[in-house]
Amino acid sequence: MSTETTTPAQPAAGSTGLPSAPKKKVPWWVWALIGVVALALVIGVVWFATQGADDDADDAGVGPAPAAVEEDEPEEDADAPVEREEFTGTGDMVVPVAIDKAALVSFTCEDCTSNVLVTSDAEEGLIANSIGAYTGSRLVNMAEGSAVTEITVEADGTWELVVDDVENAPSFDGAVTGTGDQAFWMTGEFESVAFVNGDQRGNHAVWAYRNGMTNPLIFNGIGPADDTAEMTGPALVQVSSRAEWTLTPQ
Repeated sequence: MSTETTTPAQPAAGSTGLPSAPKKKVPWWVWALIGVVALALVIGVVWFATQGADDDADDAGVGPAPAAVEEDEPEEDADAPVEREEFTGTGDMVVPVAIDKAALVSFTCEDCTSNVLVTSDAEEGLIANSIGAYTGSRLVNMAEGSAVTEITVEADGTWELVVDDVENAPSFDGAVTGTGDQAFWMTGEFESVAFVNGDQRGNHAVWAYRNGMTNPLIFNGIGPADDTAEMTGPALVQVSSRAEWTLTPQ
C-alpha cells in the first residue's frame, strides 16, 4: 500500500504568511474637516490679494471718490424789484408770467375795434375792460400773498403787454390829468385830493396805497364826479375811469 505525502503550500515571495488585514474606511467627518480647511485657505489667499491691491491703489494716490458737496440754493430776495417783461400778440392769448409781488401791468391795443378784456388769476383780476382802442395800466398783487401766474387777453387786434416794478410807475408832484385806467405815484405831501371826472357814463374809482392805509378805496361812483376826499401823500394811486379825469392834491 502506497502512501502519498502532501507537501504544504509555500507562501509567496515577499509574503509574511499571515492573513491580510481588512482596509479601514476614512470617517466622513475627516473629509468634511479637510474641506473646511481648504476653503479657509482659499478665502485667506483671496483676502490677502485684495488687501495688496487696495494698498497699491492707496500708494498710487487713488482713493474713494469724495462725497458731493450740496450747494445751498440762493434765497430769493423779498425786496428785489419785479423784472420788466414785454409781451406782444394778436387776438386771444394766455400769457404765462411769474409775479409774486406788487407790480405794474400796462396794456395797449391801438387797432382793437371790439371788446377788449384782460384779466389775471390774482385777487385783483380785472386789468382792462373796454371797447375799441385801449391804452392803460393797472396795479396787481396789492393784496398780501397775492400772485399772478397767467394773464388772459381777449382782443381782436395786435397788442402789447408790459409787466414792470411799481417803482417804475410815472411820478407826479402836483395835479395829475389822464384818461381811462392809470397807475402812478403822487410824490408831494398833502392831506386831501379833489377828483373831477368829466364826460363819464360808467363807473369810476380811485385807490391810494400808502403806509398805514387800511382801506385804499378813495372814490367810487357812477357818472360825472367832482368830489373831495381825505388822502395823504405821497402815495401810489390807481384810477379807473372811461373818461378824462383830474386828481388834484390839496
